[in-house]
Amino acid sequence: MVGSVQRVDTLIVSRSVSEWPYGLALLLAITVVGIYHNQDAVGLDIYDFDVTTQYLEEQADSDNQVQVGTQQKKICFLMLVAIAGYLSFVRQPAKAYHPNRLVWVAAACLLWAGGSILWSTEPQLTVRELVRLYVMVLTAFGLARCFSANQLMFVVLAICSCSIFTALATEAAAGVLKPWQGDYRLQGGMHANMVAIHAAIMALAAMGMMRVVKHKSWCWVLLLVALASLWLTKSRSAAGVFLVAAAIQWSLHLDTKRAIGYWAWMSTIVALMLFVLAAGGSQLQRAFGGAAAMGRSEGLGSLTGRIPLWQSVSDDIAKRPITGYGYKAFWTGERRMDIFDEIDWSPTDAHSIYFNSMLEQGFVGLLLNLALVVAALVILVRARHETGVAGYALFATLIAFALMHGLTETGCSEARIGGLCIGMGVFLASGYHKPHITGARASKVSG
Repeated sequence: MVGSVQRVDTLIVSRSVSEWPYGLALLLAITVVGIYHNQDAVGLDIYDFDVTTQYLEEQADSDNQVQVGTQQKKICFLMLVAIAGYLSFVRQPAKAYHPNRLVWVAAACLLWAGGSILWSTEPQLTVRELVRLYVMVLTAFGLARCFSANQLMFVVLAICSCSIFTALATEAAAGVLKPWQGDYRLQGGMHANMVAIHAAIMALAAMGMMRVVKHKSWCWVLLLVALASLWLTKSRSAAGVFLVAAAIQWSLHLDTKRAIGYWAWMSTIVALMLFVLAAGGSQLQRAFGGAAAMGRSEGLGSLTGRIPLWQSVSDDIAKRPITGYGYKAFWTGERRMDIFDEIDWSPTDAHSIYFNSMLEQGFVGLLLNLALVVAALVILVRARHETGVAGYALFATLIAFALMHGLTETGCSEARIGGLCIGMGVFLASGYHKPHITGARASKVSG
């Protein structure tokens, strides 16, 4: 089985490297970056108390108004709608897309989110956010419909690379790119934690592309830029989860026997490191803690304020445990101000996809979404082992990354760049069927 998998991979490389969707990937990357990078926020100290308070007060005053964003964002959003429509309904895919049973779970998730309009505490806000969600879902579906797993991996790399280079370029142009300062965090026009997600995905995609292209030098360059950017964000959760995700991605390219040995060695190394740390005394432990904190010291004992936040919103979850408050309806400016007064910092979400799902869609929504991504993960892992295609390994890794990272962040579940990448993987899984590979037909397997 291992030998046949390797042959399939080689054939994919020789046949598909000239078929990368360069133009569409670049157009899509520019479009989504134009939507989600806020140039007005470059250089803004979002961690400053006075700035945060003023922002929350403005949000509270504008809750009853539908904010449509800048002219740039409007144009880019219309471009995204056009791209989604073209990919989903106009473009003819090289291979027919035949959905499997997973598509019904995806439909149930979307219907439940849409149905939340009926019980939403902010129906106008829910409708607006649902439009964004459905456009992003349609884009992910269209991409999975038209492109192979390896081609989608290239699209992911293009989008996240564009996001990272935009963040670096805008900060350099504004004169705020100062990595030598101790309190510096790379954020561009977004929160540093969002930039960290894009950097982590970019690094994983670059690692995956190394397996399907002949000339790997540009992949190494992008990988190094991604790792440096991830470090500059000083996002501890993203950095830690990335290390685990990279190990998972590597193991997916091994046969079962070698994978078991690989994880046994990894577990042994981690156990030895913990033993040395425990036996090394307080000085070694402080040094390790300082390195793991990535130069940040605030809120280490409370997961940077997350524990008080989760305690605060638990009471709200208990009031609507089944349905939640409606898709994107909970985090109004008024509620943010109330939570801000209670815990002394300004969350824009629950900093956990699990808490956030309960708040927005209740227990039913949480179960549906978990069923969707876990089933997609299983299908993608199976697809990797049945076909040997590297792209399946990447998207399985991205879903695993989202599930782990989602313990302390929500970025991968949002209808944004991270969510688009995860969505591609879900719809890729929903169109997968086991191929019948024989010696003469192996060359027909598509990446």
